[in-house]
Amino acid sequence: MKVLRRFGASFHTRVGSFVFFALAATAFALLNSATWAYGWIAQYYPLGEAFVPTMLWVMAVCTVLLLVFLLLRERLENRKAVRVVHTVLCVLAGALFGYAFFLAFGLDHGVRYLSRGWQHLQPYLFHLGLLIGIPFVFSVHPKLKRKAQVITAVVLAVALVLTVAVPRITRAADSFDFSTNPLVLDIGDEYYSVVFATNRPSVGYLIIDGEITPNDHAGRMHVGRVHNFQVPREALDGNSYQVLAREVPALHSSYTKFGATIESPMFAFRGDAGEELNIALASDWHNQPEKLVQAMSHMPQPDLFIMLGDFSSGYHSEDDFIYNIIWAGAEITGSEVPAIFVRGNHEMSGVYAAQIFPGLGLRSFYYQVQIGSFLFTVIDSACDWPIDRTNTTEFERGTITSTSPKYLDQQLAWLADMEEPDETLLHFSLVHIPNIDQEREQTRDDFFAQLTRLGVDMQFSGHWHGLATRFFEPYEEHARFTLPLPLFFAGGPTDGYGGDIMASMAQVSADGTVRLLGYDSTGRQLQDKPISLR
Repeated sequence: MKVLRRFGASFHTRVGSFVFFALAATAFALLNSATWAYGWIAQYYPLGEAFVPTMLWVMAVCTVLLLVFLLLRERLENRKAVRVVHTVLCVLAGALFGYAFFLAFGLDHGVRYLSRGWQHLQPYLFHLGLLIGIPFVFSVHPKLKRKAQVITAVVLAVALVLTVAVPRITRAADSFDFSTNPLVLDIGDEYYSVVFATNRPSVGYLIIDGEITPNDHAGRMHVGRVHNFQVPREALDGNSYQVLAREVPALHSSYTKFGATIESPMFAFRGDAGEELNIALASDWHNQPEKLVQAMSHMPQPDLFIMLGDFSSGYHSEDDFIYNIIWAGAEITGSEVPAIFVRGNHEMSGVYAAQIFPGLGLRSFYYQVQIGSFLFTVIDSACDWPIDRTNTTEFERGTITSTSPKYLDQQLAWLADMEEPDETLLHFSLVHIPNIDQEREQTRDDFFAQLTRLGVDMQFSGHWHGLATRFFEPYEEHARFTLPLPLFFAGGPTDGYGGDIMASMAQVSADGTVRLLGYDSTGRQLQDKPISLR
């Protein structure tokens, strides 16, 4: 009992108070940095999407209360009620730190994700150091003269404000501008969707051959940050275009007030590339679009960009959507060649996931695209955890993360109704999770049977974070199944959900020859492999 009492009493010493304050502040920084985990946290924890914000508030309040006790310790330490509350706060701070540390550094997977946790925490270290530094001075030197205390506190507080608040104020004062260049998605049915975003709510316009098309929905002007326009392929192929936006600082029921107007440069859209294609391939960049762009910069200019899923780790804000999909796609394509969107399991997570479909102007999450002598069949694996659902609408909107037998059956029926394509076309299937349904072998086999019937020459996939090619052999690293067709994994992070990003390119010819290239974001070449599909 004496040991326990001494241990409890140590909470209220100057050093003990500082340590638990520092633990609470660090717990906040750790959880705030672990954005890649928010998607699955919402699936498992109480409160769903509200769990992380609630935890951050609890950590923030705990940090502030512990700071108050530390700075006013001499006045409060003799009050029994205050000491009880302080003890509870110290225990809570220790528990919160343990939870956040375990989560951020992925200790449930051993030590292999330590570098990922450190990488995500690094941007917050300076701010955390300043926050802890102010009370640290008073803890180490409690008898500093009042003037020295004030000067020290003011200097550290100003430094914290300059590093945290001023950048936010500057961003808020930024002039109205584009957040992204336009991304042109081939959405099937001989249509493109041209998508771009602005940094403030606006009305968007697309201009082709001098003809201005506003972004309106059912005759009503759309006001928002993300704009999309569905246009026939023949209207854009070989033509130049630009986008325009008018800021909307105020929106009333009876009128719209417009602000500044901005317009992009002209983009010369190439469209159909003929008998050879440089196909940029990427998957699983998980909130690291800048590194993806760096990896792609080491390869030849693409004629097509295939986005194979898991671009973020959950869509919790509009910015997750804008920067991890639209910005990345526009940077890699240069707004001059098309992209094809394939949904991954992480595109099913987060409160903003339901906005991906309307935001990109898609017609379906599964569809077919023909570009010259090349045919692409997009399959929506749309699953992660094996929870049976039958509401296909939820899958079409992207509002749940689980396997829906009914939804997969719809795609099987769609494939079964297809006539076998011209055998001279080089045919690729595009699917995020390579074996489509990881829980039901029959569903997987049915999909592969249909893809084989339709003459698929090769499948491009993601999900398993790597660059690898597999030919017709059993593949047992993650799941037991035999490949009925050549399979290429397009890339991803080098370390769990962190590290460098790997990307790839397939240089394909209509005669079936393929050269597979791979680089990471440091410029290191990972692959240069010629293969023949026919």
